[in-house]
Parts: sequence; C-alpha cells; structure tokens
Amino acid sequence: MRCRLSVHTLPVLAAQCVLAAAFSPAQEPRSTPHRIAVVGAGAGGSSAAFWLSKARERNALDVIVDVYERADYVGGRATIVYPYDNRSLAPIELGASLYAPGNLDMVRAVAEFGLSNTSFGIGNAEVDGFWDGKTIGGAAGDGQFIARYGLETIGNAQVAPQTVVGAVGSLYAPTRPVWNTTSALVNALNWAAMLSSTGAEFYTTQNVSRLFIDELIEALSRANYCQDVNKMHAIGVTIGLATTGAVSVAGGNRQVFENFVKASGATLKLNTEAVQVYSILPAGGRWILKSSAGVRTYDAVILAAPFHLSNIALPPSFSSTIPPQPYKRVHVTLLTTTSPSFNTAYLGAQNVITPPTSVFITLNATRRPGGPVFNSLQRLAVLNGTGKGGKDESLVKIFSDEVLSDAFLDELVGERGWTFKHTWDAFPILTPATSFPPVHVAKGLYYVNALEPVVSTMETETIAARNVVDLLLSEQFASGICPPGQELASNATGFVYGWDC
Repeated sequence: MRCRLSVHTLPVLAAQCVLAAAFSPAQEPRSTPHRIAVVGAGAGGSSAAFWLSKARERNALDVIVDVYERADYVGGRATIVYPYDNRSLAPIELGASLYAPGNLDMVRAVAEFGLSNTSFGIGNAEVDGFWDGKTIGGAAGDGQFIARYGLETIGNAQVAPQTVVGAVGSLYAPTRPVWNTTSALVNALNWAAMLSSTGAEFYTTQNVSRLFIDELIEALSRANYCQDVNKMHAIGVTIGLATTGAVSVAGGNRQVFENFVKASGATLKLNTEAVQVYSILPAGGRWILKSSAGVRTYDAVILAAPFHLSNIALPPSFSSTIPPQPYKRVHVTLLTTTSPSFNTAYLGAQNVITPPTSVFITLNATRRPGGPVFNSLQRLAVLNGTGKGGKDESLVKIFSDEVLSDAFLDELVGERGWTFKHTWDAFPILTPATSFPPVHVAKGLYYVNALEPVVSTMETETIAARNVVDLLLSEQFASGICPPGQELASNATGFVYGWDC
C-alpha cells in the first residue's frame, strides 16, 4: 500500500498507513480470538449473531461477536408502542407486524424461546371493505367473492403465491442454495421473470382478471408495502398475497430478536452508531470499525442495516458496488376511539349493511385527483374500559403517504382518546429490477440487506443473515453453521437448516 498523506486525507489514511506498514498482505494478521462485528440489531443483525453462536458451539470456534446498534433497542423495524404509554395494555406493532406459518425461522424461534402468538385484527367481527376513493365496493362474502371475480381468476391468482412460498421453503433444506450474489439466488429460485415485471403485468399473464388485480391485489399491496401494483415488482406483490394464517408474537415481534442476541452471547452495543468501516489492506481481510464509542479492529464485518440509510462510510471501491436503494416513507397513525364505526358518509358506505372494520384501497382510488388519503385503515383490537366514562375503545392503525391532520382524523373516526403519529422509511421501494447489490462485498465484508430489493420481511432477513454467516465461515474457517457434511445426513421431518444439523 502506497501512502500519500495530505491535510484532507490525514485523519483516515494515517491510521491505514500505520497498520499497513505493520501488516503486509503476506503477514495478514489474525486476532485471537477471532473478532466479528455486526452492524445493526434488527432481524438481520440479531439473527446473524445467533447463527454465529450456533457455529461457534458446533465447530468449537474461538470467536467474539460485537453487535452495534445506533438505537436504544433491539429489533430495527420490528418495534412496538403501548396505547396511552400504558404497559399494562397489549402493545401494538409500529412496523413489521406479521409472519406466516411457512416462516420457519420465526416459527422455530417462538417455540425455542418460549414465546406465544396472537392473531391480527378483531377476529370474527372483522369486515373488509374496498374503497375506490368514493364508495365501498368489492365483495366480502364467499358467494359474492366468487360472483364478482369468478373461480378461474381466483384459482389462477393462487398459483404464484404457492410457487413462491415453495421456493422460499427450499432455503431451509440441507441442499439449500448458498449465494455470493443476490442474482445467484434469484436464478436459483427462478424469480428473474417476476422481478423484471410489475405485479399487474405478471398477474395479467397468469390470466388473472384486471378487476381482481385492481381491487384485491392492489389493496393487499398497499396494505403490506404502501406501494402500487402497477409499479411494484411481482415478487414483492406475491409475498404480500402469501399471508394466510399470519400471526404476531404476543408482546411484540422484537422479542424474537432480543432473544437472538441474548442467546448468542454477543456483546450488544446499544446507542452506538457505526460511522466508518475501512480495510487496512487494499482487498479487505482486516477491518477497522469506527463508532461513536471508539475504534476497533475486526477480522470480519457484517453490515445488517440498509447501507444508504445507515450513513456508514466505506472505501469508495466498496461503497460504489452497492447501488442506492430507495425506501418508502410511511406515516403511521395509531389511535383509539369509542366510535362504533368509521365515517360511513366519508367512505360512501351509507348503504353497507355492516360497516367495514378494515378499509383497503383499490386502484381506482389512486386515480382520483390527489390520490388516496391513506393506504390502509384497520381496527386492530378492542381496549376494555380505556375510554371516557370507562367505555371500550377500538384501536386503529392507519398507513398513509402524508401526515394526517387532526381535523381529518376527527372526521374519519370521530372522538379520539389517544393518538400517536410516527414517520419512518418503513419498506424498500420494490420496483422491477435485474441487478442487485453484492452479498460478499470484499474479503471479510458482507451485506445482509442485499436481499431487500428482492424481498423484505423479518423472515427473509434471518435467511439472508444465515447465508452471510455461512459465507463468512466458509471463507475464514473452511466451515459452516453446520460442520461440513453433517447437515447433509439429516432427513428428519421439520428440519430447518441452522437450527438443525
């Protein structure tokens, strides 16, 4: 390494030059024990620490893991709010709300950590309404549903979700793919065509009626990702359709990720922002991590936070390989109300026999001047005795593209007891794509969130983290989460790679 210092480069290059002088590529240093940094303590970072602990135990590795998290909690976008800030009440998910029965890492974690599930919504009292910006339409009952859309369209619309769920299921098998690049995984799962098409384009080719696409598929795309079926790629749309039987963790999904970190034995550094990562060797291999708490050297670094939202500085030769990934800014409004229903006059639902408890947006609503005021409107639970005079209240959650004014909320729901508003970059914008960020950025540097332009869920973050840990272990220890060959011998029912070997 040739060192050319100037006033402008001195702070960073001085440290690099000193280290490079001490350690030439032929004498690449290795710490004892092996030190690994994980940046981010959301679903990806917490599970990465957990998978590393599984490998350490099974392979007798001398490894120390530090987890850096700039927030004051573990869980990332899986975070909770208590109505009225009252911890005696059940919390409500502010971000990542649900996981499906086929999400085997989440299912296994809930069982292993002694957690329990809770259903989403208000059970048998729930009535869905589809709003075109003027009136409530669509069809709720089974007979009406079939009459409106037809059995052929309904059947055709179920094929892709089943296929995609089956492909994801292959990632838990002993013969699962291990991918250095996201493109390699896309090809292994045969998803390239769906990723290069919008949801509307793809489902049209599957002989799904435009009415079904504009109403049902659009409504679920907006409810899940606040994005339009005409703009969102078909994999993202399809993942949003595959939520039958979805549940939440009672007390908050983030408990899974807190348990991941606790079980891993990693050192958790909350309120500690990683600000810079750079290598002491040109091709990587040893890394300096500068954080708000100081500077430390690592044998490997796992980036488990969206790179362009994290403000982490990387050497240009590495950062230039990670293309910008835009995120959808979402305004979340949580509130309680004693009103028995939403404003039926505003929703054009005066003639509906049973007012809807959840309102979803159809494509026609997006075509109205100014577009829809909100993306989804849902009654989530009943709070007993929290209202004025000890009345029961409904807990309501609204996703919107803009901040909702108090005047509008009063018009929509009537009298409010408690209101909480939050704005954040909640979801990656899932536009059709043919190229993706690198997973293995450089020697000893890995990027969990490289999968987010393809799919973004709690479960897929744990899967992406497991893959990254396998890549790291292969590169640095010639091993894996399971010792080489051991997992291939397992044919046990319910086998989940990483949990089982």
